[in-house]
Amino acid sequence: MFVIGLRRVARLFAGLLPALLLAMLAPAAAADPQVGRAAAPGWVDWLAMPAANPDRLRAAEDGVYDLLFDTQVRIAGGQEVTFRRRVIKVLDRAGLEGAAQTQVDFDPAFEKLAINRAAIWRDGHMIDRTAGAAIDILRRESELDNGIITGHRTAVVRLDDVQVGDVVDIGWSWQALSSPWPGDYFAQPDMGWSVPMALTRFRLIVPAGKPIAIRQSQGLPRPVVRAAAGEVEREWRVVDPDPVAAVKHAPAWWHRWPYLDISTMDSWAAVAASGLRQFQGDQTLPAGYAARVDAIAAASADPAKRAIAALRLVQDSIRYTSLSIGLGGFVPRHPAEVVRSGFGDCKDKSQLLAVTLRRLGIPAWPALTDIDEGPGLAARLPSAAAFDHVIVLARIGGRDRWFDATESHQGGTMKTLADLPYGYALPLRPGQRGLLAIPDPTPAAHTMASVETYRYRHGGLALTVETSFSGDEADAKRGELASAGAAKVQRGYLDYYRASYPGIAEDGDMRVTDDRDANRLLIRESYRLPGTARDYAKTLASLQVTADSLRSLYKEIDDADGRTAPIVLPWTIRRAHRIVFDMPGYAIDLPRLEDSHGPAFDMTARATHQGSRAVMDFTLAGRARVLPASAAADYARQLKELDDATNWTVNVTTPGVASLDAPWVGLALAILLIAGLVALRLLHRRNRRRPLVPHAPTGTQLVIRHVPITRRDAA
Repeated sequence: MFVIGLRRVARLFAGLLPALLLAMLAPAAAADPQVGRAAAPGWVDWLAMPAANPDRLRAAEDGVYDLLFDTQVRIAGGQEVTFRRRVIKVLDRAGLEGAAQTQVDFDPAFEKLAINRAAIWRDGHMIDRTAGAAIDILRRESELDNGIITGHRTAVVRLDDVQVGDVVDIGWSWQALSSPWPGDYFAQPDMGWSVPMALTRFRLIVPAGKPIAIRQSQGLPRPVVRAAAGEVEREWRVVDPDPVAAVKHAPAWWHRWPYLDISTMDSWAAVAASGLRQFQGDQTLPAGYAARVDAIAAASADPAKRAIAALRLVQDSIRYTSLSIGLGGFVPRHPAEVVRSGFGDCKDKSQLLAVTLRRLGIPAWPALTDIDEGPGLAARLPSAAAFDHVIVLARIGGRDRWFDATESHQGGTMKTLADLPYGYALPLRPGQRGLLAIPDPTPAAHTMASVETYRYRHGGLALTVETSFSGDEADAKRGELASAGAAKVQRGYLDYYRASYPGIAEDGDMRVTDDRDANRLLIRESYRLPGTARDYAKTLASLQVTADSLRSLYKEIDDADGRTAPIVLPWTIRRAHRIVFDMPGYAIDLPRLEDSHGPAFDMTARATHQGSRAVMDFTLAGRARVLPASAAADYARQLKELDDATNWTVNVTTPGVASLDAPWVGLALAILLIAGLVALRLLHRRNRRRPLVPHAPTGTQLVIRHVPITRRDAA
């Protein structure tokens, strides 16, 4: 549901009374009127119990074998009823806890839940526990830490006396009490599993003649279609499929398992019209807030400057809290109520921002999108259930501009404002016919650039780090500093360097310079490594340096050879990292660096000597947002090249001593030794041919000792 308003950055929820929090978190009464025990509706088809495949027992997990997952939906008279049944066999002691307790989530604002069967099959006989099973109703609010309150409930059905070898058979049904989209239905059920499943069924019954669009993934069996008594029934069955393991680092919109896409909405235009109706209502602004908006208008006639000022007004003065209970999960609150309360979720804040922009003479509309699955919206059937977030589309200077009113600490002008990563959105404006693409260009300038400088003088080894952030990386760092605090961020940086340099200490506080209008943030760190000359020599002989700002971007995959899933990559990446060695008179043995070019990114790596300084320079620019599975081998190659190029042990030799790794060191020492022996021999012969100190005064003895030439003397 698009209005739940999931957040990219979790925010601590605050502002409600402790008593309200306790009321929300406490278990609801078992006699909740929205939950009952009843026989299943008459149209429900109870399937015979399928058998487990003995050849798949080794692949079963958690001590159970899934025998049946059955979903049946009937739409009649504008009312929707869903029945679900889950049957599992307990294979081992490890499965007893999970088998004896079934959790069913529902929304009491729109659904009435009935437990239709709670039974155990033992030795081929059914033991019906429906009447005696314990049913606890909980309100857990799993998104509370993200500032989201949904009002959803969880019914926990508990069975006594479950034993290894039993088959647990639970069936339940939801009856829709109302719907924000009366008469419409949309679903996207998965039909595959990562564990053995004897049978999966999806059964859909709709009135004859009701328009409905259905897509199914490749390889899924075609449905059996039956027509009777003014209804059309479609049934899909998947029997004993091969388990398909989950895969890491795949896009959220990519389906690992076979699936169905079902919708009664015939176009995105219909979805937009439906959403537009929900966003209509009183849009009056309170007098005090309206005066602030008028002050923005008086300060500048430039629409771009007005838009940025309006965006910051809504972002900075209205905190994020989502009361998505009942229709509050779908219909925005009036702007006056949002301003008065000082909080709102994505739909509330987007509606307020759109109204604010229109008061400033800027055309603007709320727009539906999805935080994680937005890039895949174009591949879906039109559906109001395709969204979980609301942003704003504004028309400024003849161009479409996209704003997220729920962001915080965002900086920039219209030229430097970070782009949004949502892929597609559906504006809620009259006549809107389809989705619009949200541009996601790779930035021209580096969004993060780090310079690490190692300085060694007689007073010791010092390290300074200067990192500049811009665009969305400046927004993220600005938010991190505000939420975690500068001291905690500095401790994290110090811990990172301590892993390579034990004993390193801060040399003053971290300094932060932030230009929010330019959306540029600079952090400067200073460290020192105390110790004796011997300690420094050991450290410099194997100085650990890593361009970690580049290495930490991309995630390794463990299935490069046979990968079937696309690979999701970081968004809008352009970074630079420089490592400087400022050590006059010291010999620095820099490695030979190699570039990396491929489907994922372009990386350049250079190592140069610049006078008394040695420099290692790295740049990296992303080339794609998602890679096809066929590029997995090239991606793995690039990750290795990136790791090889950005992680080094650099040899820094003390003054006058060449690197011990150099191939000519042995030869040079041998030459010095021979020269020293020859000189010593000549001196000894000369002293034997003449009297010792013939002109020394009486009573004075001068002793000449033959001192061998050392490496330091030779130098």
